[in-house]
Amino acid sequence: ATNRKILVEMLAHWRSRAEAASSGEEALKALRSASAAGDPFKLIVVDSRMPFMDGFALVEQIVADEKLAGIKIMMLTSAGNRGDAARCRQLGVAAYLYKPLKETDLIDAISAVYGMAEEGAAESGLLTRHSLRERRRKLRILLAEDNHVNQMLATKLLEKRGYQVTVVGDGLKAVRAFESGEFDLILMDVQMPEMDGLAAAGAIRLRERKTGEHIPIIAMTAHAMKGDRDNCLEAGMDEYIAKPIRASELYTTIDRLVSGQAAGRSRDAAAIEIKADDSGFDFIAALDSIDGDKGLFEELMGLFLEDYPQRLEEIEAALEKGDSEAAERAAHTLKGAAGSLGLSRIQKRALQLEEQGRASDLVQAGKTLESLRAELEKLNLFCSREGWLDSI
Repeated sequence: ATNRKILVEMLAHWRSRAEAASSGEEALKALRSASAAGDPFKLIVVDSRMPFMDGFALVEQIVADEKLAGIKIMMLTSAGNRGDAARCRQLGVAAYLYKPLKETDLIDAISAVYGMAEEGAAESGLLTRHSLRERRRKLRILLAEDNHVNQMLATKLLEKRGYQVTVVGDGLKAVRAFESGEFDLILMDVQMPEMDGLAAAGAIRLRERKTGEHIPIIAMTAHAMKGDRDNCLEAGMDEYIAKPIRASELYTTIDRLVSGQAAGRSRDAAAIEIKADDSGFDFIAALDSIDGDKGLFEELMGLFLEDYPQRLEEIEAALEKGDSEAAERAAHTLKGAAGSLGLSRIQKRALQLEEQGRASDLVQAGKTLESLRAELEKLNLFCSREGWLDSI
């Protein structure tokens, strides 16, 4: 029961509809019922050792039932027996993996199983923990992002998967890094100083015309407004993800691109809906976006607490000088970092400041700055309490 609960939660975290069965008989009933209803299961994860009907007996029944044709099968075992792998190949099992299975291993295995099918792999192909490791090529990723919190967040998530990451802080440096280095993929923030992400992507595509090569570029934007996707694709980017960055979306987008399956999003991204509880801290959602890694969350929060006073000074100085563009830029940076940490009220105030700077409404921006400062003081007070992280 514990293993079922863990696996269902893992799959649900990655936006999958998952159901659990406690026996082979129960599993067959669920599979046939779903098929009859016109909503068949695409994948079944089977424990090799179960009472009454073990995993191999269940797979034999599935393979023999024409109505269940096309279901991908992954077999899990806590202690493999000699001949199990050969039996899996004979039955057409796609993967044979050892328990306990990490979440990233499970999702990578599923991606690999469907990738093997789309690549036309031989029927005898069987994914194992060894072949899974071999499939994990150490991607070299260029990350172009000017926000320090988002730099750390993206870098940690990418390194968690074994990728090699090079970080630059603006579009111009991204173009130069692309020219001088060798990368497999670029993660590009859209709004950056010196040269924005759209211009940088266009410059890279222009240089590629001479070589005939094409490096995948994923746009990252905090706007997530209708039309942004089209702007990114027109600039030569291949995919588009909204900030705050979610680990699940980041990983699946990278998988899709590096396997050559990118086809763009099926629909425009909706505008970000800022949700807040009474405290204005949505830490649960923020933790969920980084796989529940509290250690990483603490590092990110520490970086934010160190960084935000400088942003406040930049905004205040810009308002005193009447420099609405500088105020807008600083507010945008603060907004992006706050969103990544679930600081919804701070994000909302920074968004208001950004919009007021864009509209050159400096009088109203001054009032919003005071509201923003008050929200940041609340955050400081909260994070100064002993054990604040454990209370989440």
